[in-house]
Amino acid sequence: MASTVTLTSSGNISGVNFTITGTDSTGTTVSEVKAGPNAGTVTTTQAFLTVTSIAANGAVGTNTSAGFTATTTTHNPNTTTNNK
Repeated sequence: MASTVTLTSSGNISGVNFTITGTDSTGTTVSEVKAGPNAGTVTTTQAFLTVTSIAANGAVGTNTSAGFTATTTTHNPNTTTNNK
């Protein structure tokens, strides 16, 4: 199951953009750019099945961790959504 990715830091790294790259629940390569947190946690909107890289566009001068959320998504190609 795919999950969103979190970035957590006790410092202010909101001026640094992180590019998270991986695959979604269908195996398609996806990426999302997310500004770093300001003494907290930020979460991607994209759900990832795998993460192949997380790259920062600047120096990160504080401890930062990445993880998966408990929120998961699944993809069933045999199911359709009817928005009525």
